[in-house]
Amino acid sequence: MEPSSIMKKPIKILYVVSTLKSVGPTNQLYNIIKSLDLNIFLPYVITLSKEGENSRLEDFLALNVPVESLDLSRLSGLLVGRRTLIKKIAEIGPDLIHSQGARPDIFSSLLDSERPRICTVRNFPQIDYKMTYGRFIGGLLSIFQIKAFKKLDFCCCVSSAVAQNLIDFYSINNVKVVLNGVDDEVYYPVSLDRKVTIRHNLGLGGQLRIWLSTIGKDDRKNSIAVANAFKEVYGDDMDNVLIFIGEGKQKSECEAIADGSVNFVFPGKVANVSDYLQASDYFISASKAEGMPNAVLEAMSCGLPVILSNIPPHLEVKELNPNGTYIFDLNEDGSISKVIGELDRGSREGESRSSLNAVGRHFSSVSMSKQYQSIYEEILSGY
Repeated sequence: MEPSSIMKKPIKILYVVSTLKSVGPTNQLYNIIKSLDLNIFLPYVITLSKEGENSRLEDFLALNVPVESLDLSRLSGLLVGRRTLIKKIAEIGPDLIHSQGARPDIFSSLLDSERPRICTVRNFPQIDYKMTYGRFIGGLLSIFQIKAFKKLDFCCCVSSAVAQNLIDFYSINNVKVVLNGVDDEVYYPVSLDRKVTIRHNLGLGGQLRIWLSTIGKDDRKNSIAVANAFKEVYGDDMDNVLIFIGEGKQKSECEAIADGSVNFVFPGKVANVSDYLQASDYFISASKAEGMPNAVLEAMSCGLPVILSNIPPHLEVKELNPNGTYIFDLNEDGSISKVIGELDRGSREGESRSSLNAVGRHFSSVSMSKQYQSIYEEILSGY
């Protein structure tokens, strides 16, 4: 639904986040703001903490979006964060507050209900935080965030699986589904000649079949399973190369599995992710937990078929991209090896087309932003 101007004055939207570090949630926020109808909406961004390395602050400023930081540390934020945020909100006078992330959601829930407050839910709190922060800290964080969700007007979930988790496990029904979107001006397919050029620039062979996967900061990405399966199927077959981008807990173990084999490549954390996607033929994710994975959507937007574990958000991708998605069972030995070993090279053109069609129909960043804009107007019309 297209946003319609139901108010004469501009609608001030205040986005509250921890930082603008260049990670998936920040990229999604950028996509939302980039496609806002500025005749209707005025965006403001507040970050709770100082920016560190790898920040997208300059990108937001380039959109002429006011960005202010409260400069809170993790400890001082617990003590004075609410008071500091209230003072800043009074200065800005937003019509609606949109938070993103555990700390911002919790702080937002502690505010009065003078204005509507929504959040974006990107994970399964009871699973995600324990994997990231450990059973005790992660458990507490999930409890606090769930309490916050219940106090907010809407929880906008990045997948139906995330929304259903809130409904089934926590009896939270103030949910809406807004699928993550991908920027097709950044992630797009290239011609064969261009693919060969990109491979050459990356130091890769021009005629190889290239598989791409990621290594995350914790065990959720399950990269070891991908490395073992690829080694089992392709060994030292130089017609197939697996690239792991990223740094993280499992990198050294994946390197040990590769054992110096030249058909494993570990470039580490890279700024030019789109180049690696455009150079590749397939994307693999063996994740144990996701909300709606940005990396998978970016791969599909570059025309890649995707090979995914059978977690609920991946199954949702399969429903929306049936001919460009292959699913394997995390709990079945040899399942991932069987899938990647049986892929038919001749079918890749149809698979690629399916991935691109799915992005255009369901995962457009512009469409995502318009859905949020409609939600803003819907909630304000009834406030």
